[in-house]
Amino acid sequence: MKRVFYLLLLVNAAYFSWQVWHFPLSTDSPTDPPSNVRDIHLPDENHRLLLLREIDPNELHLRVAPDGRDEKPAVASAPIRAPTPEPPPDIPDDEDSYQTCYRLGPALKKKRINAVRAWLDARGITATLQSERHEVLLHWVYFPPFRTHSEAEKQANRMKKSGIGDIYVLSRGNMSNAISLGVFSKRSSMEKRLDELRKKGYTPTVGERYQTKKTNWFNAVLSANATFPEVDFDKKFPSLEVKPMDCGVSTRKS
Repeated sequence: MKRVFYLLLLVNAAYFSWQVWHFPLSTDSPTDPPSNVRDIHLPDENHRLLLLREIDPNELHLRVAPDGRDEKPAVASAPIRAPTPEPPPDIPDDEDSYQTCYRLGPALKKKRINAVRAWLDARGITATLQSERHEVLLHWVYFPPFRTHSEAEKQANRMKKSGIGDIYVLSRGNMSNAISLGVFSKRSSMEKRLDELRKKGYTPTVGERYQTKKTNWFNAVLSANATFPEVDFDKKFPSLEVKPMDCGVSTRKS
């Protein structure tokens, strides 16, 4: 039995010596890559995936974030925008909220306009002058055209002898040889003229005309605690009107 044991021990020693002789131990560092692994370099313009077998297994490792967690690719997210604030509601100007405004007029002639402006300035009332044009309906009292100018003149002379004044014979235009007895902006004035003529035995014709007139109004602006002296204004300018108005449409004095 001992002979068999020593025989096997001798065989193992001989086999070990043969292995060392034919396969010397490597002196390379355990971390160095095997010599049969090729270092693969791809040109920059080749953007392809590398196969697992083309990479040194020792170079494969999991990247770790500084806090110890596995690093994951960052996902770009759209920036969060703050909601656009809504514009504040319109708040009326304090100055406009405590004002009263009046419309004064119409003042047609320059002399009257200057007189109104001086009256307002003397009382410290701010006002601006506003001009506007509009059509005015007029009532025309007349006799239609006669056949000749001579006949029209004879008729006019007869009326003058009977005490009727303001007579005018038209000599030009489509109404040539007609007799004009007055143009009135107020119907009451026209009716008064007709009564006068009918009492004298005349029945004229009444027609309508339109005239473009330029009128001037003062827009007066007062503070809320001030009162417009309407009574004094009416005494000074009885033919002018005083109307309250919306301050939003008034024009301030520059």
